[in-house]
Amino acid sequence: MVENQDHSADPDAPDEEQEELLRIPDLDSAEDLVEVYATDNDLAAGLIIDEILAPAGIPAYPHDRRSHAIPAPAAMPGEIGIAVPSALASRAKALLREARRDGVLSDGGGALREGGETEQA
Repeated sequence: MVENQDHSADPDAPDEEQEELLRIPDLDSAEDLVEVYATDNDLAAGLIIDEILAPAGIPAYPHDRRSHAIPAPAAMPGEIGIAVPSALASRAKALLREARRDGVLSDGGGALREGGETEQA
């Protein structure tokens, strides 16, 4: 006798929280992403994505442009850019300015102006 088994839920499938952690932007729509912040600090990049933008419903993605050819801190010139959908860029920049004004961000990075120039607060 064959038992009726429910295979609709895969126990190995990631739950919603895991899927959120694993999300990768659709590279075909990457032209819709705009960098709104630049920093050379991994912790600041994580703070911006997880604690400032995500709670506001703004999806954000890191873009690591540091050189990792030689494993030494002095050998990592460059920065980590934080990109958001272009439709949410002005809201993201306002939240980042507010976070810097409130002392939440003190990493030396800055919001990006049009043309990629860093805007220091």
